[in-house]
Amino acid sequence: TDEVKSGWSNFVAGRIAVASITFTLNSAGNQYSVTNCPKSLYGPVEIPNFFNGRPVTSIGYQAFESCNRITSVIIGDRVTSIGDQAFAFCTRMTSITIGNDVTSIGALAFQRCDSLTSVVIPSSVTTITFLAFASCRDLASVTIGEGVTSIGGQAFKNCTSLSTINSLATSAPTIGTQVFDNTPALRINVPVGASESYQAAGDQTTYGGLPILPTL
Repeated sequence: TDEVKSGWSNFVAGRIAVASITFTLNSAGNQYSVTNCPKSLYGPVEIPNFFNGRPVTSIGYQAFESCNRITSVIIGDRVTSIGDQAFAFCTRMTSITIGNDVTSIGALAFQRCDSLTSVVIPSSVTTITFLAFASCRDLASVTIGEGVTSIGGQAFKNCTSLSTINSLATSAPTIGTQVFDNTPALRINVPVGASESYQAAGDQTTYGGLPILPTL
């Protein structure tokens, strides 16, 4: 059976700390997943690269859902996946730093993170799943990394402050339906020379319903 261990208390030695988080050891005994946290968790949180000498490689399903007193999260560089609904309804979280080994962002992973203002998705990420950032009320700016190959349906739907969208991928990611619906964005900025790829992935004139501007 998997081994479950808890982290330590808030603000240990005056630094950002793993705060009473539950880590679950996999069946092979060689890596941990973050699987739960108390709803009383507050302030900034850092997911470490290692716990008990083993890498922390994933954030599980609903691990931080509705931990709405969290103010910021830093995800370590050993994490490769962010699970479905992992941070959904963390309504006071103003910033998220996604580690450079993350390859997938699960469904509804950051839904209704109302205070989140900007997101940079690193080049390691290949998949943004459906509704991943839906209804993030204050989200104004998104940078989509050059490694992203697919964006799921409604991924940024109802982000009612989203005005700046930069996609660094030179080959346009496949895109689902209604990805940018009900956002104030007027265009998507893409790399110079990539317009044809985005047109082909979209409807020949727009991408996700937005005009394509080759400015990056």
